Amino acid sequence: MTPAQLRLRRVQARAGHVAGIVLPPVVMLGLLGVVWQVLCSSPDASLPPPTKVLADTHELITRPFYDNGGNDKGLFWHLLASLKRVALGYSLAATIGIALGALIGGSKWAMRGITQCWQADLRPHGIRVICICPSEVQTNWMGKSGRNNPNKLYAEDIGATIMAALTMPRRALWPELAVFANNPWKED
Repeated sequence: MTPAQLRLRRVQARAGHVAGIVLPPVVMLGLLGVVWQVLCSSPDASLPPPTKVLADTHELITRPFYDNGGNDKGLFWHLLASLKRVALGYSLAATIGIALGALIGGSKWAMRGITQCWQADLRPHGIRVICICPSEVQTNWMGKSGRNNPNKLYAEDIGATIMAALTMPRRALWPELAVFANNPWKED
């Protein structure tokens, strides 16, 4: 087999692969357009046929940047205004959410309050919400281990406490669970 034949065979294989990906959606869209046209061509149809939609929107689609003042603008300007509103709403939601999240996450008082609200809302649905308030926990923060004091809590201790709370019978509920080390001030 010559190099030209190999290249031709590779091009044919690639074209067959691309056709297998592109053709099914194109054929289905074409069939959908034909069915839409047939079903909506009668004068008493509640939807316009695709030919009328294309004719009515041709100007908007082909000239998206025109601006005749007021609301007489192209699709680009309407889309830009919509995206500005979405960005503003998202920014406000993120700012408020991050601030409230920091407040609730940094305050045991606020955490207890939000937990009690969730408990009241979710208990009728069989969902248990438990506020776990540990004392100082030694963790491996940014690759640095704590003082490695065996008298302080470790992450495994908190994990075991959570598992104990989850394995309780469904009829039982600890609304708040405080976990303290035996003697955290004792240094070994």
